[in-house]
Amino acid sequence: MTKPDQRTRSDARQRAAAARAAELARARRKRQWLTGAMALVVIAAVVGIGLAAKSSNQSSNTAATFAVPKGAVADPYVDAKTHTGKATAIEYGSPDAKVTVSVFEDVRCPYCDIFELGARGVYKQYADAGEVRVLFHVVKLIDENDQGAGENASGSRAGGSALACAQNAGLFDAYHDVLYDDQPVETTDPWSDPSALITLAKKVPGLDTPTFESCVKNTTYGGFVDQNWSDFNALHIDATPTVQIDGTALTTAQLFSAASKSGVTANTAEDGQGANVAGIQSALQAAVGKAYPGGAPAPWTAASAQPSS
Repeated sequence: MTKPDQRTRSDARQRAAAARAAELARARRKRQWLTGAMALVVIAAVVGIGLAAKSSNQSSNTAATFAVPKGAVADPYVDAKTHTGKATAIEYGSPDAKVTVSVFEDVRCPYCDIFELGARGVYKQYADAGEVRVLFHVVKLIDENDQGAGENASGSRAGGSALACAQNAGLFDAYHDVLYDDQPVETTDPWSDPSALITLAKKVPGLDTPTFESCVKNTTYGGFVDQNWSDFNALHIDATPTVQIDGTALTTAQLFSAASKSGVTANTAEDGQGANVAGIQSALQAAVGKAYPGGAPAPWTAASAQPSS
């Protein structure tokens, strides 16, 4: 699993990975950073991935009942551990696909942006071929971390709710791409203002409607995001993006390239450069080959072909 970059100022994004550990130690947020195995920490340091911190307010805004967007489904791998039976995932791909990819994302997370811009062409081709279905869980990790530092942050929750509004219009995928293509700098929070999310909807034909605007302004699916956050914590997941294939999480090395430019983050010309596209493709192909009798070919014809974005 990769760890979301929680640096306190945008200039910290430009620092070398070797200086990042010292910078975190004096960060104004004074968070308790979660550590994993030493090998994971080493990889994270090379790639430039920050360590996750969950605020003490983990379950804030979690509602017993909540509005669910059209077509939302229960994730069997999540429900096997939470036992809620609740529809908390937005599905991309055929429900009959034999391989399930569960993705836990925060729309404000820069490393979610790197994963999406670098690898969405891969998972979409497998999904479009009918071999994989992707279940998206929208969470509010950065909001919670910012709130724990005394900031009034709500853009992760608002953006996740807006994605659910787009799902109602049948335009989740297109709007999902737009939000990551236009992701703001992590240390800002423009999506706490619904007008910013509505403006971005103009890039998706057919989405900017009075119904969508009302849904965004009312944060209709805020409870949907809250429930995903509650599940995120119940599953003891500590970072975004977390990508699971049939319930098994990909490692940091599978998701991100240690050979990529140190400090590559979102909001730069190198968006997506840090994703380990080959590692993600290999993991998906292994799962697909196992799930289908006799194996299944990659969804593109030539082994050397590059998936489109």
